[in-house]
Amino acid sequence: MSIRTTTLVAALAALGVAGCNDDTRYDSTPGATLPDPEAAPDAAPEPDAVESEAERKLMVASSGSLGPYLADSEGHPVYFLEGDSDGSACTAECLEAWPPVLSGAAVPESGGQVQADLIGTIERADDSIQVTYNGHPLYYYAEDATATVPTGHDVDDQWGEWYLLTPDGEELQGERTATEGT
Repeated sequence: MSIRTTTLVAALAALGVAGCNDDTRYDSTPGATLPDPEAAPDAAPEPDAVESEAERKLMVASSGSLGPYLADSEGHPVYFLEGDSDGSACTAECLEAWPPVLSGAAVPESGGQVQADLIGTIERADDSIQVTYNGHPLYYYAEDATATVPTGHDVDDQWGEWYLLTPDGEELQGERTATEGT
């Protein structure tokens, strides 16, 4: 091997080892990363944290009388805004109440009953990349007090009507009960 080739191999090996020393944890699904272990497990994602966190896997969850519905790998429910096909119906103050589910460098992996062919992305006006499912831009609800209790389903506010999505990419039928939020 030439000195130039040996140097290149050593540099690539060093990069590979350095990449193994980051704080990213992986679940058993290739390519799916888990969020920061320092984050509070029950807290709804903060808008700034959603933009900077590692890819989250889309999964199927259920809670009380609601389910199955889409959630992220920590159990945070994800919602869609009726009539919003490009992310433009939720801007400014809406994004404080309904932070978008943003993608990093790649589309999130699917898990379980989630249909990979329904996962997509759109580019928002601020150049961020928002995850979609069956053409619906996905959002978190800032009022969700815990990861496993969806309180944003069937909410009608100044921006429109918000719903959970089924694994088939359709609006979840059913209403929240008193124990599932108001």
